[in-house]
Amino acid sequence: MQKTLVISLSSIFFTLPLLADVTSTEKEGFLLTKECLQKGEFTECPLEQLKKISGTNPIMLFQGTEAKTYILDISGIDKSKLDKVAFKNNIIVTGTLQSDNVTLKVSNIVQKPIYKEIRRSGVI
Repeated sequence: MQKTLVISLSSIFFTLPLLADVTSTEKEGFLLTKECLQKGEFTECPLEQLKKISGTNPIMLFQGTEAKTYILDISGIDKSKLDKVAFKNNIIVTGTLQSDNVTLKVSNIVQKPIYKEIRRSGVI
C-alpha cells in the first residue's frame, strides 16, 4: 500500500510541471494562407484559398500589432467555422501554443464582436 502511494505521489509530482506547459492562449488577428502572406495579399486573398489549405499552404493568423504570424493547426475544430471567419479582421483564436512557438493548436475560432456607438441627441 505504501509503495503504491509513494509511486502515485511521485508520478503526480513529476507530471505537474509538464501540465503547466500546456496552457491555453488567445491571439487576435487576421486569417490568411501562407501563399497569400508570401504574395503580400492580405485583404485581397481569395476565399478559394481555403480549399487549397495543405501542409505547404497552411492557414495562418497574422497579428499586425505584434507583426507575428502563427501557423494554425485546425485539426481539432469544425472546418465550417473557417467559412465564417476567413479573411476577416479581428479574429480571435483560442488554443495551445506548441513548443516551436509558431504553431497554435486551435480549440476555438470566432470573429470578435464589433460594437457600434449609439448616439442620441445630446447624449453619447
